[in-house]
Order: sequence, then C-alpha cells, then structure tokens
Amino acid sequence: MNKILIVEDNKEITEILETSFKLAGFKELFLANNGEKAIDVARKVKPEILMDVTMPGEIDGIEATRIPKNDPESKRSLIMILTAKTHKNDVERGYAAGADYYFTKPFIPTVLIKRIEGILETELEI
Repeated sequence: MNKILIVEDNKEITEILETSFKLAGFKELFLANNGEKAIDVARKVKPEILMDVTMPGEIDGIEATRIPKNDPESKRSLIMILTAKTHKNDVERGYAAGADYYFTKPFIPTVLIKRIEGILETELEI
C-alpha cells in the first residue's frame, strides 16, 4: 500500500482525512501542518502527497508542491492538491507548480478516498 503524506493545517480536516485513509486500508500515513514540514517529509519518505494550499509559515502549498517536484529525491511523488481555492487561476497555479491532481473543498471523504485509490491504481501501476 502507498505511503500518503497529508499536508493540512486544519486539525479537524486532518483527522477526517487520516481516519478515512485508515478505514480504506492505508497503513503508512504521515502528517504535516505546514509547507516546511511537508517538504522535509517528502524528501525523507517519498510518499504520495495530499496538499492543502493555504497554510501558516513562509511556504504555502503551491511552493510546497513546486519544491518536491523540482527535487530529484522526491520528484516522482504524486501531488494531489486539496483546497478551498476554486478560481481558475488558482487551479492553473497549482498545476503550474507541478500538481498532478487538483481537488476542491468541501469534499465527501469516502468519494475523495475512492478517487485517490483510483488514481494510485492507475498512475502507479507496474
């Protein structure tokens, strides 16, 4: 099963996502509540990443997407943005930074997890 890094600063959303992934059978879950920590975990663990955009600190989710995608150690990780930012230019910024997928909030946890499972099955098929 894939390693998943959940990057989210909202504690309640983090708990919902963590529980949903666990119920779906994901065992290797990592958490980060800011961009700096996300980059550190991405380099060390090389997980697939579910990334919020708006977070505290100097590195937001867009920059925390760009950095791993330009790093030889972590560039193969899939990055799936999950954000409340729904404007066309926000989506374009996410993809321009290197996001592989862009999901918006609010979300239905079971639907989101099924979509991610489908993506992982398709994208990481050997």
